Amino acid sequence: MKREKWNNLHSIFFIFSILIALFFIGISSGNGPMNASVRIGYVSHRKWDSWSARYQMLSGVQRHAIGQDDIASILDVQVVTESGNICIEMNDEDGNVVFKQDAIETSAFTFNVSGKISICVNANKHKGSFNIVLKGNERTIGS
Repeated sequence: MKREKWNNLHSIFFIFSILIALFFIGISSGNGPMNASVRIGYVSHRKWDSWSARYQMLSGVQRHAIGQDDIASILDVQVVTESGNICIEMNDEDGNVVFKQDAIETSAFTFNVSGKISICVNANKHKGSFNIVLKGNERTIGS
């Protein structure tokens, strides 16, 4: 009887440990509470200077930061909307809004940025894609 209790406790501890590990893996891979979303057919590429995704359906919020300190760049944003709604907001390191567009139809935008940029994509049953790329990186301080 004691051995069965001990085995049950081991099993419960093992399952609990796996759940905790999966939770932390999810958070560290960008799928935690700050990136809470429903993604169907979602394929994304995230780098220090770009972020792109295409999907059959995206609902919720996704976040990513691009850029480097002291670097001025041209930011190229392309959005394809087949259906649904997508909004994109970008902030500089001081929290100033450098770009904000709601209900984006298929379109492209280009503008100048400097330093790191925080991107927030908020979608509601959006089918399509987006591509955000920094181009023409040039040192602005200490060149």
